Amino acid sequence: MNNEHNDELTDIFNQFGKMVYRLAFIQMKTKEQAEDILQDVFLRLIENGKVFENDEHLKAWLLKTTINCCKDYWKSAWFKRRVSLEEAPEISTHMPRSTNGIITECVKKLPAKYRYIIHLYYYEEYSLKEIADILSINENTVRTRISRGRQLLKKYLGKEADNYEF
Repeated sequence: MNNEHNDELTDIFNQFGKMVYRLAFIQMKTKEQAEDILQDVFLRLIENGKVFENDEHLKAWLLKTTINCCKDYWKSAWFKRRVSLEEAPEISTHMPRSTNGIITECVKKLPAKYRYIIHLYYYEEYSLKEIADILSINENTVRTRISRGRQLLKKYLGKEADNYEF
């Protein structure tokens, strides 16, 4: 790789790395797994060699690739055979949650089909049409899943839901 290519990759990482990490974290639920997904996504970008029309095209590709990497992880044999720290109480740690962390924790509890859409809509601020295009689903399906995701979030938050606007 030449320096110009390295500089371009560094610029892409600086511009989109946090976005990819946030989506991976919401899906994977741990910092370490999100970091692994982040690496996988940018490794695929390097290996792909695809030329993108513009930054929006690149951003959409990164989001779709992040979602696909997360799905691949959940389907992997390694994941199906492992035991999480939460399931091993003798080594489990309890982290205090801040008010802002409560929402993130609730989003992480959502089924994947709602988690993806809620994240793309609220955190990445994509429109319904853009989400439909990224996920290759109908725009009405996106609208329905946002609505159902909000209902689940309100259920998870209980009385605390009154403090937030959905």
